[in-house]
Order: sequence, then C-alpha cells, then structure tokens
Amino acid sequence: MKHILCYGDSNTWGYRPDKPGCRFDEEVRWVGRLRRIMGPEYDFIEEGLNGRTTAFDDPICPGRNGLETLEAILLSHCPLDLIIIMLGVNDYKDYIHSSNYAMAEALGLYCERIPAICRSNGQPVPKILLISPAEIDPGVLKLDEEFHEDSIERSKDFGRRVKAIAERHGAAFLDAAPLVRASDIDGLHLPAGEHAKLAEAVAPLVRELLG
Repeated sequence: MKHILCYGDSNTWGYRPDKPGCRFDEEVRWVGRLRRIMGPEYDFIEEGLNGRTTAFDDPICPGRNGLETLEAILLSHCPLDLIIIMLGVNDYKDYIHSSNYAMAEALGLYCERIPAICRSNGQPVPKILLISPAEIDPGVLKLDEEFHEDSIERSKDFGRRVKAIAERHGAAFLDAAPLVRASDIDGLHLPAGEHAKLAEAVAPLVRELLG
C-alpha cells in the first residue's frame, strides 16, 4: 500500500462555503474522492486545519503555522511515499503581513525539511507534490475583513511562484487555479463540485509519481 499525507488548510479539511463552520462529508471532500478514484492500494491521510498558513504565526488563531507543526505530524504518519501540500490562502490575511515571495520560499523550506526530518529519524524520504490553491474570489470582500483587494490580486500570481519553487527543489507541481474556483459565497472555500474537479486532477499525478 502507498501512503500519502495531504497537508493543507480548510480546503483540505472540507470547509463548506454554504454552511459556515460545517464540513463536507468524507465522500465530498477532495481527499475522500481521491481515495475512491485511486482504490485500496493507496492510503490517503487527511491533515487539513482551518486557518493553517505556510509558515506564519497567526496572532488571532494560535497553532496555525504549518511549518512549525510539520515535523510532529510528519513523524506521526511515517513511513510515507508522498506528501501533498496545498497551502497559501490564509497567508493573505491582512494582519499576517506576508508576501508572495515569502510564501513561496516557505514552501521551499518544506521541500528541504521533509527529507531532513525523515533521514534524521531513519525514515524513507517521500516524494513531494506542491499544489498552488484556487484564486481568492471577490466574494470574500462581502464577509471577511481579514482579506482585501490586494489579497485577490496577489492570489492570481502565486501559482507561478510555487511552480518555480517546485522546479528548484525537484518537487511535483499542480496549479489548481485554472482548474477549480473558490465559491463566490465566501471567496475562499471550494464548493462540492470543485472538490471533485481537484481530485480528478490530482489522481493522474499520484499515479505518475507512485505507479
């Protein structure tokens, strides 16, 4: 069996844009759909956390720094064959003061730390797939004061930067922005149908990477 860790934020957790605070059922979430597409030879581990950032502390929601929690979560699920990382949306919150450059470089740190952590603990080094998330929809401005027009514009350029990081570190890459759209209800979260599209796009990459 191949073991795949899916490390992400609320869109990996399955946050419902139409029902704030609620979660899509397992069969709707993209990881659950991916599990059914790939079959029993592949074990997909959902590790989605609402508000998780790439590598920045959130003063309002502690414990969301994805880079700080990476080692503990990684070692709790070893050995792994593949890690899929889809992060970035929460870094656009106004009070976090990140930049696209810093966000992409943070993902580069994942590509460096994952092999180092695994080797230092006698574990095999998994392959890495970086997914650049969907663009933020203008609908976010109706409901959430944490985001603004600049957040929307910056999200349109993030995929290009993540692709460069993936190429630099020899990681696989998927730009989800041309494939799926965040809901116009809250501007951030994927509707049910978009979860299905994402799973269908990720499946062939997993097969290519793991056979």
